[in-house]
Amino acid sequence: MKKYIILLLTSTLLFSCKKDDTVMVQFFLKSSGKTPFGRSYLLDQAKTKMLFSNFRYIDNTGKETMVKDVFLYKNGDKGFSFKVPSGNFTSFRFSFGLDKATNNSTPSSFPASNPLSVETGLYWDMLKYRFLIVEGDIDDSPTKDNTPDAPFSMHLGGDTLYTEINLTDIPAKGTTMNIELDMDKLFVLDSDPFLITNFSNHSEAGEVSRGIAIKNSFVSGINATVLRPE
Repeated sequence: MKKYIILLLTSTLLFSCKKDDTVMVQFFLKSSGKTPFGRSYLLDQAKTKMLFSNFRYIDNTGKETMVKDVFLYKNGDKGFSFKVPSGNFTSFRFSFGLDKATNNSTPSSFPASNPLSVETGLYWDMLKYRFLIVEGDIDDSPTKDNTPDAPFSMHLGGDTLYTEINLTDIPAKGTTMNIELDMDKLFVLDSDPFLITNFSNHSEAGEVSRGIAIKNSFVSGINATVLRPE
């Protein structure tokens, strides 16, 4: 019995130490279901996918220490954890989308479990990787008081959309970083009269400027909060 108790305590201590060395990162969708013009929309969360990358710490010399290369937010996979590296860090940074080198990767070179593999369905030959896939229905009535029934889709990608996000609140050992994604911000181009082109964007040549505006609005609404244990 004593031997069993000692083993149990040892295992508990090892688990606790391991857990205390990590940071849990959790992504949450925020949505009022309304555009800035008060138009109702519904998201198909089962189809929602977003690529984030290059999660790293930066010290006072500018040196970067990577803790996570790529994360794909999707239904059923909304977070990850990483072990905190040693060092004196002054900030934390991650990015929306993929940097140019990673965006030029070949999907077939990755195993099926990797976010950049063929299996995730994010790669288009004409575009490379899609950084954001959001689909759903929106109210297209002039009075903006109908049930959303007009399909929309935003498939944003391309090197110009890659954006770094800097945080001054640094996640330490044993903390949780909650990253809130404000989906209302995707509808920044809403206007009267209704134009479906403001909501359906596939990053084709004629849609790039609107895609950048949507991305800029969306990234501006990303809010990260570090929760420390009491």
